[in-house]
Amino acid sequence: IKETRELPGAALICFSFTPKDVNEHQASKRLRDVHTGYEIALVEVAASLQLSRNILLALMALQSWKGFVRRWMKAYTLSYDAKAQLIVLDKTSKAASDILKSMMAIADEAIPRAAENIALAIGALCVFHVTDHKQRYHNITGLLEVLFDSRSSLVKGACGVGLGFSCQDLLTRVETSVTSTVMKETEKIPESELLGRIITALATMIQQRTQCSSDVLHSLCSCFPLGSYDISGKAYEQISDNTEELEEDIWGVAGLVLGLATSISAIYRAGELETVIKIKNLVISWLPYVHSVVEIKTFLGKESEIVLALGSCIALPTIVAFCQRMELMDDAELDHIVIAFKELISELISVKKSGILHHSMLMASCAGAGTVLSCILKEGVYSFEAEHVKCLLELFRKCYVNPFPSLVHLGGMLGVVNAIGAGAEILVNMNFRKYTRQSDYQKESSSVMGPLLSSSDFEPYLTSLVQELFLVAQNSDTQQLQQFASWVLAFLRHHLWSRELLGVDSDSSVAETSSKSVSHSFSEDSVVLKLSLWLMDFKYTETLLARMELFGRNPPCLQWLMQINLSNHLLSFTSYIESGTYHKSLLCISCWKGLYECLDEVSVDTSSHISHIERCMEVLFTLLPAVQSSVSVVSGDVSSAEEWSETVRCLGKAPESWLLDFLKVSHEEFVQSAGKSIEIQKKV
Repeated sequence: IKETRELPGAALICFSFTPKDVNEHQASKRLRDVHTGYEIALVEVAASLQLSRNILLALMALQSWKGFVRRWMKAYTLSYDAKAQLIVLDKTSKAASDILKSMMAIADEAIPRAAENIALAIGALCVFHVTDHKQRYHNITGLLEVLFDSRSSLVKGACGVGLGFSCQDLLTRVETSVTSTVMKETEKIPESELLGRIITALATMIQQRTQCSSDVLHSLCSCFPLGSYDISGKAYEQISDNTEELEEDIWGVAGLVLGLATSISAIYRAGELETVIKIKNLVISWLPYVHSVVEIKTFLGKESEIVLALGSCIALPTIVAFCQRMELMDDAELDHIVIAFKELISELISVKKSGILHHSMLMASCAGAGTVLSCILKEGVYSFEAEHVKCLLELFRKCYVNPFPSLVHLGGMLGVVNAIGAGAEILVNMNFRKYTRQSDYQKESSSVMGPLLSSSDFEPYLTSLVQELFLVAQNSDTQQLQQFASWVLAFLRHHLWSRELLGVDSDSSVAETSSKSVSHSFSEDSVVLKLSLWLMDFKYTETLLARMELFGRNPPCLQWLMQINLSNHLLSFTSYIESGTYHKSLLCISCWKGLYECLDEVSVDTSSHISHIERCMEVLFTLLPAVQSSVSVVSGDVSSAEEWSETVRCLGKAPESWLLDFLKVSHEEFVQSAGKSIEIQKKV
């Protein structure tokens, strides 16, 4: 709970809140304990995670809450009595219903800041596609109503994001006549008309709030039928001149722009290709080119232009990802966008004047640029000059190593992990094709094609960047910066062990019990292996212990032991820790705990996986401290005793045939060593 309170963002992504001994309880108590554990975590994270009236932070939180909700759902469904006659769908529906009731009850009693976070958690719970037209209708009309009636710019922006997400499920099915007959008259509205309402509302509000004289925005309002829907009487306010309200206006308008960009997939399905091109060109036009937005006078006026530029920064990843996939964007446009981001960030860093607009713009441009780069490279069909990419990564680095506000630091760190691909889903709700490393990839190439992790040229540099992020997480003077650094590292950890990177077919089912067939795609010179080698020489033991302890709490099943070379490096480095026996023992304890969790989930029949676990146990066993008797440890310290305890507990889960063979000591061996061999003593 303490770690959850101190590092709420990372906890949402990495921690499991299921009680360790839950499997030993009766079914009714098991279910109650699992539910209680996650409820407590919900309260702690909701109260600790600060969104700072920032749409980008809210999107990070939403993505993090998704993982939390998935683990809660999975733990809840697995806790049902095995004898209960419930099919998977029934278990999932009941779990979702119970969790939703719990969230709503906690939100009712929460302070506003915590309630905002719980609202995002509820949103994460409800991200499953809505197949019912009636429900889609009520979701969209409800968001439109709040969009028009709310006086908060930030709430309007959030509604814009929600409407954009709603568009992704429009026009994906053919409406049946049976469905139409059971709906009320107001619910028979065609989805094309609902889409028209969304586009018209977003375009009109952007135009009114920013006073943007764009013919394109005006033309968008006439692309779709509105029926009897009339928004001409709706009141809109311009961007406020009040400095205190300006921050909300900045991110509020950005949310509207992101919502408009996210709608293009539905517009494409509606057959309005010309409208997709219009929105693409409009959002690109708002991205400042070269020196147009960074002159000092710009930050003293023309706020609307900068707000639209900020919106463009976080909306372009969606535009690029979709239009590149649909072949609606050529190489020249892609190159132009990346170079523009590079020039913009470079100029923003060099500007001496600062303020809300400047810091927000720098944060958004870094996060957006990293995601755009990742989206383009993931397709594996377009190459960038390696120097341009390294220059962009170095600009991200400058944002978190130089004395900027914490939000700018976060933007720089997000730029790095987004470029690697770790945070792409924060801004782009789209599935990418799996990319397999090319065997004929030329080293020392002047260009890069494919994900950065597939490039040997970038591995040393990426490794050094991640090292710095670890140091920021440890040595930061402020708790908020530690939270941010740990949060982005959690996104990176999740990405490195994701199904996509490991080459495993994706299955979004929250009721999935385990991964029985896992393969890996790490090469011997991969960045993951380089990171483990770096750990061998890492002198900042406390941070290392924190990371290993995190693995021990929530080991990603078999995935962190999948390659024999990787597992050997992760385990053998413990003998090189300079801090002495105590820290080495703590690391070994975490490893034994992780192996126990793996053995608890893996099938013994999966020999290709169990052999790696057996090898890890063999290496760890050699690192056990010597014993004088069956109950005393030579060093006499508590950590060594706990290490033996965890060892015995883990070996008890090991395959019996392997264990008997491994611990077997022949009479000849015992006589030859006169019983003095430490290894033989430990086996006996």
